[in-house]
Amino acid sequence: MDKTENIMENKTANEILSITFPEGLFSKPDKSHILTEYRDLAKIWHPDHNKQVNASSVFDHITKMKNLALEQSDTGFWRWGGLLQVIKKDGSQAKFHYLQESKTDFGYCFIGNHTVLYIINNKYTFIREKILNPFAFKFASPRMETEMKKCLPRHKSNFQLKNNDFCSVVEMEPNVLSLKYILKKEKTLDPKHVAWIISTIYNVCCFFEYGGIVHHDISIENYFVEPLQHFGVLTSDWYISKVGDKIKCLPNKTFSIMPLDVLGKKQAHFRTDLESVKALGRELLGDRMGTTLPYNKDIPLALSNWLRIASTGSAIQDYTTWQKVLSESFGAKRYVQMKLTGIDIYNNKEI
Repeated sequence: MDKTENIMENKTANEILSITFPEGLFSKPDKSHILTEYRDLAKIWHPDHNKQVNASSVFDHITKMKNLALEQSDTGFWRWGGLLQVIKKDGSQAKFHYLQESKTDFGYCFIGNHTVLYIINNKYTFIREKILNPFAFKFASPRMETEMKKCLPRHKSNFQLKNNDFCSVVEMEPNVLSLKYILKKEKTLDPKHVAWIISTIYNVCCFFEYGGIVHHDISIENYFVEPLQHFGVLTSDWYISKVGDKIKCLPNKTFSIMPLDVLGKKQAHFRTDLESVKALGRELLGDRMGTTLPYNKDIPLALSNWLRIASTGSAIQDYTTWQKVLSESFGAKRYVQMKLTGIDIYNNKEI
């Protein structure tokens, strides 16, 4: 009996059926190796040889994983156990240690300790062009530049894979955590944490207003926070437009909350980002639409009311009023520590 049979002999049918990506069954992104391991698995689970009730389902699943493995071997990336191996267009290889991966509308996202790696399907050429020609942010002073650069995407490197998909690596400060996976673990956040997170985003929005730009992608998927120092990071700038420019493309999540008049004109406006901030706040509290928030006794009414009304259209004006909302909701300012780490929120599984 060969090595593959020895390994699979100890796996139950349910364990095999629970495998959702081909690296869980096949050890190398090599076509001949994949086919060899598939034949070994087929010997064990083919319903002509295996009389277990669900042998047919297992065999079908193994075949599906085999087809995915062959397809993925052509794409140029292979991951297993927190290590991503990619094959570049020139045939060279690169490796990336990651804590969490997820599928996205445009490909994949791999989150590391200090970096985020995006794999972007080659059909999304507009994203590739934006990455190759990143937006040039302007700063009023060296102090503003120091403060804001840690909150904006820092493109570390980018390259094409052998199937023409595009990789972009974004660098981040240490201890910065994905808001998406914080929420996934906590289900809903304490209103005090939601408050400081929103404050960090308003700070970024005021900077955007100073520069006359609209980000168009402020969401839990794209926003990371530093729990101890209380600042946030946007990890992409692919949809940025100058105010008044024609909108060419938007994430679905942004499209769903755009003011109707802005959507009708199809022109970039500050209100889109400001409505995104409020939608994000509502989502962190457990109700993105906001209909149930006033009935939740754990949420200060001033906070729930603020998150449910329309923005003024000015980040600076919203931020000024926001300070009053904070005071009415929580009283005097005080530091609230979010006691979470990457170990707490990342599970190293595909989502």
